[in-house]
Amino acid sequence: MSTPFVRLRAQSPFFDRLIFGSIVVMTIAIAGLVYRSNQTPLKISEFSWNKQKIGAWDRVFSLTFNRAVNPTTAEQGLNLQPPLNGKISWSRNKLFYTLLEVPIYGITYQVRLNNVKSADHQKIIPSFVGFFTTSDRAFAYLGTINQEKGRLILYNITQREKTILTPADLSITDFKIAPRGEKIFFLAYDSRGSREVGNSRQQLYSVSTGLKSRGVAVVEPVGKLHIVLDSKQYTNIRFDLSRNGQTLIVERENLKNPADAGLWLITKEGNNKPLGIPGGQFKLTPNGQRIALKQREGVTMLPLFREALPAQVFPDYEGVLDFSRDGSQALMVKSNNNYTRSLVLVNFQGTSKELFRSFYPITACRFEPRQERTIYCAKTDLLQSPTGQFQEANYLSVFKLDTRQEFPLVSLPQTQGLQISISPDGVGLLFDQAIGNANLALVPRYFSVSNTTLWLLPLPDLETRLKNNQPPGKVLLEQLYPGSKPLWLP
Repeated sequence: MSTPFVRLRAQSPFFDRLIFGSIVVMTIAIAGLVYRSNQTPLKISEFSWNKQKIGAWDRVFSLTFNRAVNPTTAEQGLNLQPPLNGKISWSRNKLFYTLLEVPIYGITYQVRLNNVKSADHQKIIPSFVGFFTTSDRAFAYLGTINQEKGRLILYNITQREKTILTPADLSITDFKIAPRGEKIFFLAYDSRGSREVGNSRQQLYSVSTGLKSRGVAVVEPVGKLHIVLDSKQYTNIRFDLSRNGQTLIVERENLKNPADAGLWLITKEGNNKPLGIPGGQFKLTPNGQRIALKQREGVTMLPLFREALPAQVFPDYEGVLDFSRDGSQALMVKSNNNYTRSLVLVNFQGTSKELFRSFYPITACRFEPRQERTIYCAKTDLLQSPTGQFQEANYLSVFKLDTRQEFPLVSLPQTQGLQISISPDGVGLLFDQAIGNANLALVPRYFSVSNTTLWLLPLPDLETRLKNNQPPGKVLLEQLYPGSKPLWLP
């Protein structure tokens, strides 16, 4: 039995011509599209960092080609000035460049592509030039004199601008900087009342810096204040912000019931909740997944979320001074049976390495951020004089982690309470100390906050010498401004 379609096909030559004509038209259309695509100039359709401002948190940029290219010619033709080491990977027509080092802040990088050929080697892309800039080199600190006293101050080295961020009626006790530098969180009390009452009424604030960077959708005007946590029911004692900005932990105490005290998790949505963890000295891991808590038996690493690594206990340890960039290692202080303390490089996979021992407290050590092959420490030790006598000495040293070599850099009046901050690009180290001459050797041993000043130690030449197994040589310090607790913006 034949269908109507079969009968039409058998009886109508017109149907054959219709089918054939359709095939011809479609073939011509496809050929036209292929021809047009071959005539489209080979070019870069997108550079993800073009005319953007980036920081240490930005690790990968991409270059998208509108057609397939020969990957070897693209990799050979890519050039960054100043040089910036990285590795290349591909996804179809998109080249990814992953940085292997932190870019230097406050400068412009140029990205060039030359002699890139199409996949069939028939065409060459026109020379491409793009650029991106890095964040301004800037730091925040607490003022200590005149109208700056107790206030948060931002100094932009690149622009040579100093800005007082907070009003005179707020006295700041501590602050942390958001990961992209667009705002700063701080604890403060009303300076118009007594200090005792003020400390029991500390509130947590944020203030905008006015700095723009890639990934920040809205930049508020500089000095814009927000209350994050008030002190109507609880006072806010201390806090920490994870390096990625995702976790904010605050130690709080009920004003009417001191037994109601401990750590709280503060969320952007305002769903703040107590964690049931007692307060004290604590420090968040860079990813904000765990918290290092000093307890009587040692240091405990507690998970804050289900996906975090499990809890770990480090008996006889006193605290964490610094985490590596990825959080896999930490500089921790350990108590020993012979009344000494050790600085230990702890790998959370189970290994540890003692770096040095001291009879004195170890309070300030930081990883060098670019390669994390060296650390900087403020320490006190007994040194032997040329006459053979031992005397107490305070100084800033650099250590090579692979060889455990120590190189003293700067003599200090004291190390207790000193704060070290290394710029994210590894160019400079800031610390606060008493006012004195260039090498700090004649500064009185004891000093109050009111006569502290900020010092800047340049690092690039020093790191190069250490890499080449050369001693540091002469160190030149730059005295900056009266102030305390300096922190570089990320």
